[in-house]
Amino acid sequence: MRLTESLKRSLRSGGHGVHSPFAYQLITDVIRAKYVYYAYEDIEKALINNRLSPNLITEDDRLAFRLTYFFKPNEVLQLNPGINIQTLFVLAANSSINITSLAIKGDNEAVAWSLMQNVEKDRIKSSEVSELKNKKFNAIFLDISQIDEGDLSIDKLIGMSDSECFWLLRGISNNNSEEKWRQIVDDERLNVTFDLKKSGIAIINSRYNKINYLL
Repeated sequence: MRLTESLKRSLRSGGHGVHSPFAYQLITDVIRAKYVYYAYEDIEKALINNRLSPNLITEDDRLAFRLTYFFKPNEVLQLNPGINIQTLFVLAANSSINITSLAIKGDNEAVAWSLMQNVEKDRIKSSEVSELKNKKFNAIFLDISQIDEGDLSIDKLIGMSDSECFWLLRGISNNNSEEKWRQIVDDERLNVTFDLKKSGIAIINSRYNKINYLL
């Protein structure tokens, strides 16, 4: 079973056996893209200027940039973005994007806003779940552990997603998150999913047939 899954991931990671032109392009040009963007260097400099190590940048942060650059969402929801490193990548990918953040709190708040000092403040809105009634987003970034059966259930997140929305989810391989990821993969409303082993992408778009890709 493990060997079969490993072989599937190896083949699909290069786009082999992927018949959907959309999925093939997303895998080769976005998910597995090796391009280096100027924004990567600019954000590294921003961290250094704030006495933070560029090693804090994760592959998920860079993937968030590439997904945003590819899909060009206008309204983005971020859940607990930490010190805003991923926020910098998302903003850098699309100059017309607006971000709703739920919500910057705790010891890292000063560092988070220090990193954002050169960003137009009206592009980011800090909010609470209760304030998001009837709000629709083109993209949602979160740790899958933040999904629960309360205010941020899968149903609620789908309700906040427009008809062509993508999710980038961190931590799908954690022991307490595997079941949540399985539910997302099985949910017919989330048409295309990509299992990247540690992270996952889920796409809502009725033009595509239901399928999950192991990468």
